[in-house]
Amino acid sequence: MKNTFHCRTVLVEPHACGTYAGETPDVIGWVGGKCIVVECKVSRADFLRDQKKFFRSPELAENALGNWRFYLTLPGVVKESDQLLPGWGVYEVCGKTVRHRYGRDYRNAMQPPFMFGISGLRSEVSILLYAFDKMNDAKEVLSEAVELYGKPGGPWNIPGDPGGWISRARKALEMEE
Repeated sequence: MKNTFHCRTVLVEPHACGTYAGETPDVIGWVGGKCIVVECKVSRADFLRDQKKFFRSPELAENALGNWRFYLTLPGVVKESDQLLPGWGVYEVCGKTVRHRYGRDYRNAMQPPFMFGISGLRSEVSILLYAFDKMNDAKEVLSEAVELYGKPGGPWNIPGDPGGWISRARKALEMEE
């Protein structure tokens, strides 16, 4: 997401309560105030099943997550003859590269295909708030780890600062204050 779509903020499998219809994307990211949703599919059956989810219906499309919506698949999972959901695109992973295959292409999208309603926006805010809450939990855990392991010997008699992680963690925590 950061390389292909230039997203500054990316969350993988964000679980949050309060999203519209319980929608939980595989990956969600934001660039320029707009949201990109990516559903990763490794099998044809998984792709076909995803297209039948009730929040994928055209009637609900304006209230679902994402201004842009894409499938990321292995080659051959989605066929050119497949009827994609309106506004969706397909990218394939080929070795270390990701390339556009069918449907909507982000590079040519001057105007996002979905300018969602209030439900979609609320769902995105819910996901972001959940992520921020988890970041605070992570900071607490990191602080506790630095406290335990940052002394000579630590709880398991670890010598010094293996890999320099304690120094980097201290710096990160100081920047937050």
